[in-house]
Amino acid sequence: MVRKSPVISVETLGPRKITVGKEAVYQLHLVNSGEVSADGVVVHVQLPAWADLAGAESSVGSAQYDQATEAARPLSWRVGTLPAGGRERLTLRLVPRESRPFDLAVRWDYQPAAAQAQIEVQEAKLSMQMDGPREVFYGRKELFALRLMNSGTGDAENVLITLMPIGSSDNPPATHRVGTLRAGEERAIEIELTARQTGELLIHVKTQADHGVRAELSEKVLVRRAALQVEMQGPQVQFVNAAALYRVRVANPGNAPARQVRMQLALPAGAKYLSGIDGARLDAGDSRVVWVIEALPAGTERVFDLRCLLSAPGQNRFELATTADDELTAAATTTTRVEAIADLRLEVKDPQGPVLVGEEAVYELKVRNRGSKTAENVEVLAFFSNGIEPVAVEGGPHRIQPGQVVFQPIAAVAPGAEVVLRVRARAESAGAHVFRAEVHCRELASRLVSEETTHFYQDGPASAPMMASPARGEPAARTAEQYAPPSLSPSAPSAQPMRR
Repeated sequence: MVRKSPVISVETLGPRKITVGKEAVYQLHLVNSGEVSADGVVVHVQLPAWADLAGAESSVGSAQYDQATEAARPLSWRVGTLPAGGRERLTLRLVPRESRPFDLAVRWDYQPAAAQAQIEVQEAKLSMQMDGPREVFYGRKELFALRLMNSGTGDAENVLITLMPIGSSDNPPATHRVGTLRAGEERAIEIELTARQTGELLIHVKTQADHGVRAELSEKVLVRRAALQVEMQGPQVQFVNAAALYRVRVANPGNAPARQVRMQLALPAGAKYLSGIDGARLDAGDSRVVWVIEALPAGTERVFDLRCLLSAPGQNRFELATTADDELTAAATTTTRVEAIADLRLEVKDPQGPVLVGEEAVYELKVRNRGSKTAENVEVLAFFSNGIEPVAVEGGPHRIQPGQVVFQPIAAVAPGAEVVLRVRARAESAGAHVFRAEVHCRELASRLVSEETTHFYQDGPASAPMMASPARGEPAARTAEQYAPPSLSPSAPSAQPMRR
């Protein structure tokens, strides 16, 4: 700023010596040699009281006496405005009345020149705008454009952008130095974000510059992510080699579809997958069932029923592992206790066709364990009706009594094993004789009964068929209860009578 004032000077022209009573002429030249005008210019001239003013003529303005005193009579020349480089003149005619010297004192004044300078105050104003998606998926990289603007009149210096941690992350804030952002300038900055939390998150950006210039931006972004929940249900108890039904449920409680859901069901040892899931395949030596769900929409579930054959007794543990895109995992287990059981079967093979009285008839007994557990203390008995008696036994320790054979209890019949016993009998009379075999197992609370009828004939003239008659005065019927060994339970149901 340069402040200038007018430069005023007064030049007085006239005689240095005058005579009493004689008029003398003096001229005052007022000059403004400055570069600015002078306003309110007044020139004051001090005249002695003993000198008369015969006349005053001015080129501009007017001249008149001010209030006089005994010593002097001041004269004021009111010029007004004296432009830069201007020159004005005042002519005075004086007549002295006394012979003494005097000073023609001249002074001037004017209104001070106003010095004004307009100062522009500049201010930086920062603002931000975020462009980008408002819904993103968990774990995927997304680009956002941050627009930084200076809408003020001054430059923003040392601009620093700070991206605050999103959510509850303990990571430090991310910063970016922009430098100077001039007034009216705009810059775009790319921000790459990867969501690691689900739900509605807040992106908070701060920017600051020198002299307290600040701006903040908060934007809400919805992070979508699928979720997996799986469960498996099945029987708690199952028997060996029986098919069991299992139900698998997979749900997506998230807010985005789950893609490429891979289901892997690990089977316990001895288990075999039978059926139930379309598109399933066996893996890892048929010990794992694998199937894939291409997409599972948000808020939906799928249910699968599958059948498996369990052959290993004990605790059978099924382990279900589920994975999907975006690092989704879920798991479930279920355990079935598989129990083994003995299952005895009795088969009796009797002679084919009629047998001649007196010849041996062979009755074959087969005791087979069709179950998965050893049957223990298996008791076998054979009974004959009147007219036929056992004569020999093969296959195990035994005791022959009239009309019956009592075998010593078989200690164990392993799963899949078979015990074969043979009883040889000889008929004493012709007719239809009955053979009855019984198998008892207390552990299984089971009783097996099989009866066969064999026709015996007498060599000689043909005669009408007849039933065998009682021998040695014995009753015509023998029952299992009559001949049951003491080891059998008295509460066991008795055999039906074998009648001639």
